[in-house]
Amino acid sequence: MEISLDNSTLIFLLDFPLHRKQKGRLPLILRLLYAVFRMIWEQICVPIYLWTEGVDVFHSPAFVCHILKTSRIAITIHDMASFLFPEKFLSLYRWYLRLWFLYARA
Repeated sequence: MEISLDNSTLIFLLDFPLHRKQKGRLPLILRLLYAVFRMIWEQICVPIYLWTEGVDVFHSPAFVCHILKTSRIAITIHDMASFLFPEKFLSLYRWYLRLWFLYARA
């Protein structure tokens, strides 16, 4: 990859007005709606935007990314705790993290 002055950087964030601690106190229906909203954002809105803008490389610092590859993807894996201490994590969560780890390697 060559870096030139013609390259540009775009940063966009999903900003939801609730702090993580507050979400645990919300009624179940609101937590589910938040999860659906976030999934739609990550899996539909982001890849469509990247495709329409012709983005070459997408970096996800949050250990998750969209499944539909519209550009090259870099995923930051902050730690390997779920691999080193699997007994400390729920099996569904371990599966979820391993899915993204394998996806990042592809």
